[in-house]
Amino acid sequence: MTTTIRTSIRPNAQTGTDPYLHDLAHLIAVNGIGTYESDIARLVVRLRSQGHGGTLTDLLADHGASPIARERAFGTLVGQLARGPARPSAHPVSSAA
Repeated sequence: MTTTIRTSIRPNAQTGTDPYLHDLAHLIAVNGIGTYESDIARLVVRLRSQGHGGTLTDLLADHGASPIARERAFGTLVGQLARGPARPSAHPVSSAA
């Protein structure tokens, strides 16, 4: 069975929601996140380009992580996208250990 999702990523002017991500969320809930790896890869690029990098984005991109953890990260990150581009942190976290 082949499922098609809308490829438009423009937000709905009335609600501010993204119909593509809305559809993707429902499809992930039904079929699991592993079925939509190419969509997830594009979303990770979009998240990072809008300043939503970090642990959750890394988790979402990690194919070896638990599907449940990735799905939760997906939900949280989609919520962040709905609020718009990330604001720079007042206290940037250094990546050096």
